[in-house]
Amino acid sequence: MNCVIKIGDREAVPVRAIPFVTGWSISPDVVARGLAGLDFNRRLKSLRAYHLDLDGNFSPMLSKEWDVVHDGLRALSASLRAGETAEGSSYPDWVRQSIPALPSHCFVWLDEFEPAARHAMNALMSLDEERDDENELNFSPRIPPGLVDAVFEGLPRAGAVLPPDQDHAGSADSPQADNDEELAALFDPVHAQTLEALFPEGGKWKKYAERAARNGLMQAREERGKFNPYKAGRWWMDTQAPPGWKWERCARVLANNLPHRSRDSRHLLTGDYD
Repeated sequence: MNCVIKIGDREAVPVRAIPFVTGWSISPDVVARGLAGLDFNRRLKSLRAYHLDLDGNFSPMLSKEWDVVHDGLRALSASLRAGETAEGSSYPDWVRQSIPALPSHCFVWLDEFEPAARHAMNALMSLDEERDDENELNFSPRIPPGLVDAVFEGLPRAGAVLPPDQDHAGSADSPQADNDEELAALFDPVHAQTLEALFPEGGKWKKYAERAARNGLMQAREERGKFNPYKAGRWWMDTQAPPGWKWERCARVLANNLPHRSRDSRHLLTGDYD
């Protein structure tokens, strides 16, 4: 789910999406503490949130308005810890309940959020936990279906190819999703320059790849700097609507560039059994 939304002519991120975008490196309580100005390490620096009203107007929120949010999340955390049993942790409950505990209709500007988030993640990350993607932001993260509406409550939703009442059609359990995974498995990951050769875009694929976490292409990335051609083609058709291209043409290009191991499966893309 693409978490970059448009407010007027400027890009923004829902406050409730911040934990997912940061891979939960910045959890809801850290969000509230930072926006309340109570984090004396200033891990979110001077990031400010804004509230969108029912008329489409927005205004900045004061730091002190986050005090009650911070207190509520502390109380929720204490309550869940008290309810922990030997049978298991309350962490899944924390994920499910802490997101709606952040206020709806609230967002941060993307260009202000990115540097603040990276600063916060660097401050929170210990050296022995560092992984290649530890400090990456994913602006198209997986959000549990039951929390999608909560994340975007009161804000415009971004990146949806289908109408809101059809969002379930592309879920992980749908026949279309299963078919896409089967076809994607026919291909080996490739670099952006190969995608440019397959789907010419005047050199734009390099930029698409660099901004994959923001534009949704991340869903096609399989290795560092490499993308699945089938998933990338799907993304390209759905999000860029390239002139002169239809999916049938895209599928033929993919079929003509199958790796040797998958050439007997060409008909799965073209429907041609010759």
